[in-house]
Amino acid sequence: MLTDYPHFSIFMPCRIAIYEDNGKVVISTMNMEIMLKAVSSNKEFYKEATSLFGALKLLMKQIL
Repeated sequence: MLTDYPHFSIFMPCRIAIYEDNGKVVISTMNMEIMLKAVSSNKEFYKEATSLFGALKLLMKQIL
């Protein structure tokens, strides 16, 4: 499955996927923003989780 459809790797148990697509390195993960909206009523948790997701996105951009 991952050989033919590497973009499906984000649905696998791994949290970050790195693969090559047409000669380009791709780093992907699930979009946590949808899940974060579900917990937005817990202000402290939402703030911390949003901060962590932002840091993860920044790290992924800096790797490439």
